[in-house]
Amino acid sequence: MFLASTALSRKKVDEAVVHARGCLKILDHLRDSRCHSAFLGTFTTYILDDMKSIISRSKGAPVTPRSGFSERLVYYRELCKTGTPRDAWHQPRLETLHSYLWGSLSGCLRSLRRIVIQEGNGINCDGNRQALARYLKAKLNDGGFNETFTALLNQDNRSNEPENKLKCYQFIGAQVLAFVLHLLDHPASIVEGLHSHETRVLAEQIHLSAMKYGNGEPTLKYHSGVYSYYIAVVGLAVAVYSDAQANECKTPQRFSCSDSP
Repeated sequence: MFLASTALSRKKVDEAVVHARGCLKILDHLRDSRCHSAFLGTFTTYILDDMKSIISRSKGAPVTPRSGFSERLVYYRELCKTGTPRDAWHQPRLETLHSYLWGSLSGCLRSLRRIVIQEGNGINCDGNRQALARYLKAKLNDGGFNETFTALLNQDNRSNEPENKLKCYQFIGAQVLAFVLHLLDHPASIVEGLHSHETRVLAEQIHLSAMKYGNGEPTLKYHSGVYSYYIAVVGLAVAVYSDAQANECKTPQRFSCSDSP
């Protein structure tokens, strides 16, 4: 696991994938040997998710199912008690929600990029689109996720600015996944789907959320990755929304980095 993570930090993806697959084989061996421990009982799911995430970065790798929300909550309860530095961790349910949505989005963006390139080259990607759509629907329909997501959104914690900011960005994350899912369900190509009326409506909603919740960078110093991933798709949504407004007003508009929240 550590070798895989180290290789990935050095941008040696192929090497990281080899170590990640080796890590999974070790876990299989421990399971078959019935080697049990308190550590593995709590963190096996975490290790599996982490290694599957690394393997998904290899060229042509399919989107593989990860653990459900409730399974992740088990190990985040421990991480939030023992993780360092202390101010990098929020309440377990929020940390789990953040990891769940961020992981879903980062994996889906890599797959979406490959599909768009292949469609641009005239390659039929119906199978890949359907597989990615099933993956996202399973994520969004997870019972534990929906229950926790609703409860946290209704929770008043305005006194804790970083935690409240991170909570607000989960709302944008869910909107972004719904946006991508709509593109995958479009009967034509993903690029053509960007010009549909439904896409523009979803884009406007993301645009309004981004303007409402603002820049999370100052308060989310330990969660800057979520800001980077979300803002990538928020930028796309704002561009689509701006394009729609330009067509209606017959006035050219241009999206730039300064327009991002």
